[in-house]
Amino acid sequence: MRKDLALAALLFAAPSAAWTHPHVFADARLEIVAGGDGHIQELHNIWRFDEVFSSSVLMDFDKNANLELDPGELAEVGKTVLASLEEFDYYTTITDNGRLIKVAKPDMIHVDYKAGQLLMFFAVKPAQPIALKGKLTFGVYDPTLYTSIDFPSIRTW
Repeated sequence: MRKDLALAALLFAAPSAAWTHPHVFADARLEIVAGGDGHIQELHNIWRFDEVFSSSVLMDFDKNANLELDPGELAEVGKTVLASLEEFDYYTTITDNGRLIKVAKPDMIHVDYKAGQLLMFFAVKPAQPIALKGKLTFGVYDPTLYTSIDFPSIRTW
């Protein structure tokens, strides 16, 4: 009986993709900007994070302990996120007729903290030209499933 309990405890504690679930939640908006030449110029991302994650960022980055994120602290959050999302292509997926298109690194990620929620604004550009024709798909998601990014149908920004 003890062996069964120990085995069950080990199996429960073992990492598994089936048990993966989000720990961070964000409402998002994606705007696709096209140029006059008929090609996609960039994708504008706006993310609003849940209060729990936002408060954890406040605790981690509020260096002067004033319970606010001052401009320098907000800039530090943006730099950290910019570096950490690079390996995940900034959670952005573009396909052009089924072919995966890489995105270029954003110049920066702008961050704000309003009403207890962290907001991030940034633009990614396709690494190569994409004409507005054929079958194009756009996705914004965390492949690790740590962050849930939702696109609410009605949202006042």
